[in-house]
Amino acid sequence: MKKYLLFISLVSFLLMGSCSRVTIVHREQWESVLQKIDTLNYSILTLDSTLHEFNESSKSARIEQEFATLRIEEKIEQISRDISESQARISEISQKTG
Repeated sequence: MKKYLLFISLVSFLLMGSCSRVTIVHREQWESVLQKIDTLNYSILTLDSTLHEFNESSKSARIEQEFATLRIEEKIEQISRDISESQARISEISQKTG
């Protein structure tokens, strides 16, 4: 009976040691996962900041392009009016001299 109790005690001790070893391994794995999550969160924040800066610069470039396009359209309209006036004057001169 004493041998049986000793055997059970030994098995229990080994199982507990094994369990705590597994617990330590799981804790180490969990800490590794948490560290990777922190690293990913930092990467996401960095990418988000970069994306925000890119969007802001793109917005500024788009606004500048729209203003440049409007100025070009205004110049084209002015040139078109000048051409129409010049053609009208040429027609008047042609009628007077013709």
